[in-house]
Amino acid sequence: MQKLAILPLVVLLSIQLFAQGSMNLSNHSNNFLFESLYRSPVDFQRKVTTLAFGSCNDQERDQNMWNTIVENQPDVWVWLGDNVYCDTEDMQFLASKYAKVKIEPGYQRLRGMASVIGIWDDHDYGQNDGGKGYVFKKQSRDLMLEFLDVPLNNLVWAHEGAYQSYSMGPLGQKIKLLLLDARYFRDELVANPDKSPRYFANKDGDILGEAQWGWLEKELLNSDA
Repeated sequence: MQKLAILPLVVLLSIQLFAQGSMNLSNHSNNFLFESLYRSPVDFQRKVTTLAFGSCNDQERDQNMWNTIVENQPDVWVWLGDNVYCDTEDMQFLASKYAKVKIEPGYQRLRGMASVIGIWDDHDYGQNDGGKGYVFKKQSRDLMLEFLDVPLNNLVWAHEGAYQSYSMGPLGQKIKLLLLDARYFRDELVANPDKSPRYFANKDGDILGEAQWGWLEKELLNSDA
């Protein structure tokens, strides 16, 4: 498969709607902050008429944006990365930041009405501009998946990295979302000693890694959307 340049966040494929439509940690923590009291499971048969997405959520700032999002009554909410800001190697500290967002009342209301899925970027990965060399990437991935309430039967738990695929909606109205992981497998950046720009292109590097490229090809060729 030719490795074309792809926006490494979310690919939305073949959105087909009728005219009347508008467009766990692996061992399961018992920490009450990760309980799913308000969770709305991903409903794969639900018609998606409103899809909302966002990123760059500094959990230490005002979280009143959730009220506006909830007012729009989305069927699906997609986290696109930097879902919290926590550059750290302390996984307990990272978990506390996810917990702070998860108990936010406005976000709890959203979780009660919408299917929630997502992927990370660097600041919730744990390292600014981080790539495959981040030593806690496996532990960080598990924390993110638990924050998202991804069930253990989801295939993402069985492979390295956090890339995921979701097909939603009834026949003839399906959408497909591919969440690409641009951190876990990404080769190192080439730092510029002059700092402007911060990095040079790594012309021999890769972002997705061979396994994820292979998965992406299969998902594109076998879409039911």
